[in-house]
Amino acid sequence: MRFDNSETLLKKSFEDYSLSRGERDDLRKAIVDLDPSPHDLRFMRRRAFEIAREKTRDTSDFHILQWLEDVIKIIERSQKKITEEKHVETSDSIAAFSPGQGCRDEIISLIRNSRRSIDICVFTITDNRIYESLIEAHDLGVHIRLITDNDKAHDTGSDIYKIFRKNILVATDSGSDHMHHKFALFDRSALATGSFNWTRSASERNFENLIVIYEEYLVTRFSQEFDRLWGMLPRMQKIRGNPRC
Repeated sequence: MRFDNSETLLKKSFEDYSLSRGERDDLRKAIVDLDPSPHDLRFMRRRAFEIAREKTRDTSDFHILQWLEDVIKIIERSQKKITEEKHVETSDSIAAFSPGQGCRDEIISLIRNSRRSIDICVFTITDNRIYESLIEAHDLGVHIRLITDNDKAHDTGSDIYKIFRKNILVATDSGSDHMHHKFALFDRSALATGSFNWTRSASERNFENLIVIYEEYLVTRFSQEFDRLWGMLPRMQKIRGNPRC
């Protein structure tokens, strides 16, 4: 049967009412090897409760277990309702798409919820609502660094110079090739990336995507790439009152 190995591990670990480190690793490996669907995971959670209930049926502990199971059911149903209403995954990741305001709203929310730092590495910024949110965060003491494309900084409607004039650190590529990344890090704990450009046209007309990720490995890898680029690209400087890329 599909779940025989994992159920055997569940029953074995319950013999002494605790999960040892080895049992945790074995159970985790058994679950990963199954490549379970959300339905499979719900089934496994239910079996874990049933195994525990068999041992507590005639004791007062049964009522504690029943309470815990009911609470978890409510949480899972609430998560499902949120997913259906917001059309996003209720995991550690969020997906948004345009045309529409979803991508831009996620970015603005991340900016407003940042408390320490925002590192941005994007092709261009022309959406004034994102610009205004960045300035608000900067004024509140959030440390902001921006890496962008030197050519796009000169486009009509670009907010790059305005950002620079607010004393936010800006670095640009200096060659003929483009700095085409589109990602940002918020408090070094959240990563936003995807095809979405930080422009009004991306929200209003283009078919774009944005994902927000809280997974430690990916946040670390993108942080390393940002730091690598920040260390090698020239800073925007003021020349006689005007910025130079």
